[in-house]
Formats: sequence, structure tokens, C-alpha cells
Amino acid sequence: MVEIDLPDPVTAWEPAQGPDALAGTPGADLTVCAVVDSVDNDGIVTLRLASAIVLVEWDVAESPSPGERIRFSAPRVELYPYKL
Repeated sequence: MVEIDLPDPVTAWEPAQGPDALAGTPGADLTVCAVVDSVDNDGIVTLRLASAIVLVEWDVAESPSPGERIRFSAPRVELYPYKL
């Protein structure tokens, strides 16, 4: 099990099709493709990425709708292993 953390706010996104993804190459931005689970009024968007839930800070005027599949780039991601 691993916690996924995107420490930088999302500043741009686009509607997407295709499978859930967290992909990239060393030194390049990561591409995230996931389904929006919920959108809070406080600038937090909850994504469902495969079986994981990822909370991201949103810094974009327009928010996606719950159930919408989106894609965006992230400059970095942090992974934290944990045990239940």
C-alpha cells in the first residue's frame, strides 16, 4: 500500500478518455488520468485513480464535475508506503 501525494496545486486540466494513469519519465512532468470523485468548495478535488483515492489542491477557475475523467500534468509526486 502506498499514499500518493501531489504537493503542487493543479493549474490546468482537460477532459480525457482512456485508462487511469500516473505516468512519466525521470526529469519530466507526470501525467495523471483519473475520474473525479468529488469537488469541495475549499479548492480540493478528490480523484479516483484505479483503487486509490487522491486529494489534490485545485488552483484553476473552472473545476471538473464529479464522474468526469480528466487528465493533467504534475511536476512531481511523492509516494509514502504504509501498512494497515
